[in-house]
Amino acid sequence: MRKKLLIICLIRTLALPAANYGDLVFSEIMADPEPCVGLPEVEYLELYNRTDQVVSLAGWVYLYDSKSVAFPVSSIQPGGYLVLCSKTNAALFEAGLPVAAFPAFPALANTGKTICLISAEGTLVSCVAYEDDWYPDGFKRKGGWSLECIDTGNLSGAAANWTASVDPAGGTPGRANSVKAINPDTQYPLCSRLYVLSSNRLELQFSKRMQADWLSNSSNFYFRTGSNMIIQTTPDYPGLNSLTLCLSDTLTAGCTYDLIVRNLSDVSGHICPDTSLLLALPLKPDSFDLSLNELMFNPATGGSDYVEIVNRSHRCLDLSDVWLASYSESGVLNEGCRLAEKPVPCMPGSYWLLSARADSLARYTGSDSLSHFLNLAGMPSMPDDAGHLVLLTTAGNKLDDVAYLDDWHFVLMSEKEGVALEKIHPDDASDRRASWTSASSLSGYGTPGYRNSQYRDRSETDDTFLTVDQVWLSPDNDGLNDRICLTLAPPEPGTVSLTLYDLTGRVVRHLLRNQWLGTMDRICWDGTADAGWMVPYGRYILFALYCTPDGKVQEKKLVLSVLL
Repeated sequence: MRKKLLIICLIRTLALPAANYGDLVFSEIMADPEPCVGLPEVEYLELYNRTDQVVSLAGWVYLYDSKSVAFPVSSIQPGGYLVLCSKTNAALFEAGLPVAAFPAFPALANTGKTICLISAEGTLVSCVAYEDDWYPDGFKRKGGWSLECIDTGNLSGAAANWTASVDPAGGTPGRANSVKAINPDTQYPLCSRLYVLSSNRLELQFSKRMQADWLSNSSNFYFRTGSNMIIQTTPDYPGLNSLTLCLSDTLTAGCTYDLIVRNLSDVSGHICPDTSLLLALPLKPDSFDLSLNELMFNPATGGSDYVEIVNRSHRCLDLSDVWLASYSESGVLNEGCRLAEKPVPCMPGSYWLLSARADSLARYTGSDSLSHFLNLAGMPSMPDDAGHLVLLTTAGNKLDDVAYLDDWHFVLMSEKEGVALEKIHPDDASDRRASWTSASSLSGYGTPGYRNSQYRDRSETDDTFLTVDQVWLSPDNDGLNDRICLTLAPPEPGTVSLTLYDLTGRVVRHLLRNQWLGTMDRICWDGTADAGWMVPYGRYILFALYCTPDGKVQEKKLVLSVLL
């Protein structure tokens, strides 16, 4: 008997509580077991122990949205699995399967719920907000198949690390997942939104779940100038992807503030780039304070419609008072969608990207901040041939509108799919065809969230369309003068061809062939011919031809040298 007591004490000593995020992780979710494929018709969750120690779950809590459920007496072995289910269903699993049987296990909704694991000390250890669109196809989404974590070392909780089980039984409770693979978290976190909740309270949101102690450190947030300070930070729990900042003083109307966010890390250990966020007390917008500035209504395959707006006023505007809507063919105003539910400060001159998939577009463009990219769940329809969009205030006052047509694109552009319409200047009237043209080819046919490739200041009169910093290169790959870079700045939208000839008149390289350019583009030559080989040392003639849609033509020749 004494020997048994010693063994029990030893087990309890070794069963140490997990203290860090990711020590235990949710590794499988069976939210819809009907119709059953091969497993018992039971809702269950699965935990995996990433540590090298037995972890006792005494005093731990399973959190299902707002429901908190204490763990029954149980533990999980190093590198082992534990199935969570109701006490009445535990016996339906095969004998020997490690199960934590809850007397009152909350029923799992098929989608849109958050599940969390809280240690006995109150530490958030694992959290997943699952969706049924994580299934790769509609068939398995109908039920009977579990969602499995691909890489248990990936702590992001993102959709990219979850997919449907491929096991013939429909899931793998209590054993290694059928989709197990190396799938590390490579996305670094970004500041995704700033709200001005009141004159002394701000809210910050992040693209990923952050480390709690870093969010709680008020010294990681400060104003670049002025006496106002952050006196308290309150992280959102258990989401840990947002926090509220309490200020020492109220913000003064008409003043601009520069909030610095630094020294933050997500739960995977990726550092969030230090971020500067300009803000002021936001005001209600007036007519044409906001200008519709770029339209993508015929995206390439896999792309998304988007609208870009710009604040052309001198005031900070409240985007929560702004709606994007469309008119039907009969001229009836459709339902539309609100740009934000809480006050978002839109600073003078700032560009904002509106889309159903704005975050994906931000990643595609390489943005180091998501704060000017707004995801709109009710994005208005934008037909490929023609449409009518309008910006409105909550009171129904029109800010700007455009009835666009497909033939507003550059007349010689044969393929318009994936090409955005850009306004030449934000101050131009949106309802005039002359205000719009196709985005340049060298910009990727669109500049979502940034100044347009076709932007032109109407006061500019310089008609030099081609300049070069130096006319020679030394292509020895030493990092010095290995390329010649040409700056292209057409005085108005047009096409440019750049052709290199040797001294006998033979074509060596076509740098550009009738490319539709923007206001300022840049292209470099590394000394290679069209076939990819390095040209011989010597002199070459660059012939540049610039043409506008109305027939204007400019030519320019330059002598370029390739040196030893």
